[in-house]
Amino acid sequence: TIAVIFLALFSLFLAAATSVTTIAFELNSEADLPRFHAENIPLLFVCILVVSVLLVFIRRNTVLLSDRNTDSPHKKRFPGGRLSACVLAAVSAFCLFLILGVHGLATTDALTLDGIINSFMQGDYSSLTEPGGYLFIYPFQLGYVAIGQLLYILAGPSNYLVYQLLNLVSILTVLVCLYMITDELFPGGSTSAMAVILSCGFFCLYVHSTFIYSDIWSLAPQSAAIYMLLLGFRRGKMRFYTAGALFTGFAVILKHNCYILMIAAILILLLRALFSEDGSFRTREIMAAILVIAAVYIFPLAVNLSYLAFTDIDTIPEGVPSSTYIAMGLQEAETSNGWYNGYTVKTYRETDYDHDETARIGREEISSRINLFAHHPKYAVKFFAGKLLSQWADPTCASMRELELTSRHTEKHSALIESIIYGRGRNILSFIMNVFESLMYIGFSVYLINLIKKGSLLKDRGRLFITAYSGEVLILLFIIGGIIFHTFWEGSSRYILRYYVCILPFASKGWMMITEKLSGGEFFSKIESHKDIGENCQG
Repeated sequence: TIAVIFLALFSLFLAAATSVTTIAFELNSEADLPRFHAENIPLLFVCILVVSVLLVFIRRNTVLLSDRNTDSPHKKRFPGGRLSACVLAAVSAFCLFLILGVHGLATTDALTLDGIINSFMQGDYSSLTEPGGYLFIYPFQLGYVAIGQLLYILAGPSNYLVYQLLNLVSILTVLVCLYMITDELFPGGSTSAMAVILSCGFFCLYVHSTFIYSDIWSLAPQSAAIYMLLLGFRRGKMRFYTAGALFTGFAVILKHNCYILMIAAILILLLRALFSEDGSFRTREIMAAILVIAAVYIFPLAVNLSYLAFTDIDTIPEGVPSSTYIAMGLQEAETSNGWYNGYTVKTYRETDYDHDETARIGREEISSRINLFAHHPKYAVKFFAGKLLSQWADPTCASMRELELTSRHTEKHSALIESIIYGRGRNILSFIMNVFESLMYIGFSVYLINLIKKGSLLKDRGRLFITAYSGEVLILLFIIGGIIFHTFWEGSSRYILRYYVCILPFASKGWMMITEKLSGGEFFSKIESHKDIGENCQG
């Protein structure tokens, strides 16, 4: 109940904030520089109204948003049917257009890691073994390097086209999983069809197809893990839990932020073990929780052990302490509150890579910042509100920034590609993402408010609640974990994408509620009444 109320308030806050302000990144800058801009409120309102009327029209005049007959032997096996196939084909075409048109190159960390991958293939592991090396400082990147070496073997060195095609595969996998998750949470087919329609505006995900890094890759196993765990909750089969655990472990290798999904999954599994429908203790859920923990621990361990076998070091370096990331997340920066400012690696180098000393300095900085917030509450509110909005109110999730960055130093682009990167096309795409963001937060808010209003969370406590809402709560806890984590950890609107995509099933349900209300509302009744009067007058 507390989680749903918190999310409802947070979603309402974002829906209100994004209606008056938006975020855009400065072009041609070396650092991420998100800047707040005033929203074009009339235009945004008109666009949301047009989309709302269009959705109501589709609901009233087509079968796209109608529930399928679950008793029919011809029941659709895949959510959305032909509509989803058309959307997936359109998404593929758009992503391929960007990939082949932009000819993006690796930048920043990805460029450094590409050089390390090539060095590793030549037997040079100094980046990992020598103090000051990139992997000595950031050993959690070894999973990305391992996959990069595999791609080196299969496709040759620095084959960025393959990296981007894998982005496309990941994006399509994410969409398919989201459609199936929606259909599993809200059976019948209408809500999943709404998810398919809304996903037409998910350009912040599609533009990332040119981004060379592990962010998009990790979304595929993350989404698959959520779907498999959800099937485990609903079907009670160990094979689904096993698949969910394996996908979670693979997602963590690619991006450590996926540890939040592990925590949410273990919490739900333990609650299901304690609060079964019949009051018995479920050992299956305990075994599933152990599997999740084992996969998340063993997968990175296997990667680390494989690199120890090729080097002369006994242990993988500890890297930058986590306390410095939290300290940095509580500092002001040129970029934005709590965003990357170089504090982590700077502090680590100043201590001559002494992990314990760096951790101590980080803890002292955290204590200092907390003390400052405690004695200046207005400043604290302003700081954290700014940090939250800089991440969650960016409709592009930094995709347009990364598109511009990855397109630099490449061959001459076509006029259309140049427009998308720097000109009118960029503005159009950004505004579409802006409208989509408002639709997401509005739908999410409506769903959560309806859940609270029904009182189901208060009535269905204990066994019934855990059994009935396991899938929903798993995803909601994952989103809450992302909010809390990036409130204190290093901030970036790019990091928010993995939680943002998880809002789609709930936003779709919210818009089903909105269109249902509007379809039967007084406004459309009056239109029908006036229509009948007009027809009678003509007669």
